[in-house]
Amino acid sequence: MKKFLFYYCLIIALFISISGILSSQNTSQLLLQLVFLPVTIYFCYAALVQFIDKKASLFPSSSTNITAIIITTVFFLLLFFISIKSVSKNTMSVKKSSTKISSVPSPKPIMLSYVVLKKEYLNDKINIRKEASSTSEIIGTMDKEKQYQFISKSGLWFKISLNTEKPGFVNDKFVEIKQ
Repeated sequence: MKKFLFYYCLIIALFISISGILSSQNTSQLLLQLVFLPVTIYFCYAALVQFIDKKASLFPSSSTNITAIIITTVFFLLLFFISIKSVSKNTMSVKKSSTKISSVPSPKPIMLSYVVLKKEYLNDKINIRKEASSTSEIIGTMDKEKQYQFISKSGLWFKISLNTEKPGFVNDKFVEIKQ
């Protein structure tokens, strides 16, 4: 379990160091990455020693490395406080952008389409039906001089708007759409 944890920390330390250095935008961010660098160096050094000398222990006794731990801790703390001071000195304030909308484009006018009788059927009485079917109830007849607002098309039938709030249907054989 100790070996697994060690190699996991090695990979994470390498990832943090490399990605942090590559993504640094200014010197204060780079200094902050330098604080973490001793940890990465330690893990890399210990891994190399382990690969070179299979008998070497990953975890040497604490009496032999107490000086190295103290030096690393002092170096780490020194870099940490220097980078914190540098980051706080170079902190920029972000100006909030205004939420006021300066201009709004006006929508284009919608061209309404109208249904009118075809010329050849001007003298005929064309039925307006309740449903889109020739067997549906007749609710009126089309006036030859009147335009009816087009709503939609369903198969061979145009759905049109009548003066009474209810829509009606007329067969497309007898009418045409005009703008």
